[in-house]
Amino acid sequence: AWQVIKPLQNYIEETPAAKKSVSVYVDKRGLVVSLLTDKVMFEPGRAEIKPEAYPVMTRIAGVLRSIANEVRVEGHTCNLPTRSAVFASNWELSTTRATNVIRYMTEQQGIPADRLSAAGYADTRPLGPNDTDAHRRQNRRVDFVILNETK
Repeated sequence: AWQVIKPLQNYIEETPAAKKSVSVYVDKRGLVVSLLTDKVMFEPGRAEIKPEAYPVMTRIAGVLRSIANEVRVEGHTCNLPTRSAVFASNWELSTTRATNVIRYMTEQQGIPADRLSAAGYADTRPLGPNDTDAHRRQNRRVDFVILNETK
């Protein structure tokens, strides 16, 4: 898997904005490409993808094209309530963000829809405590989970 991800890893290392907002790691589910959402992917309380996110998502799409694994796109928020009139809670916000990322991957990048799924976890799966602004920023993210092959 690391051979496939190496071009993305190089891009992250060479691109200051990506270096600050993208991380790659392995957990029991598979390979995770995590994008912090603040100022990169979405405005606070919004689910429209910002243009600044397209270059890194295009790189991720390149990785996805070169493998056959299924991918779960997970939306995560911090524990602060959404201040949006559009989203009743962080559940709707996190799920809509994940769904919008999938729509971009299928409609603009040609990734087959049957390989993708969306999940919204609101603030239920934080990477760390929600006790400071910096920690909450780390918890507001979209994860591309390249699932381990189960077949």
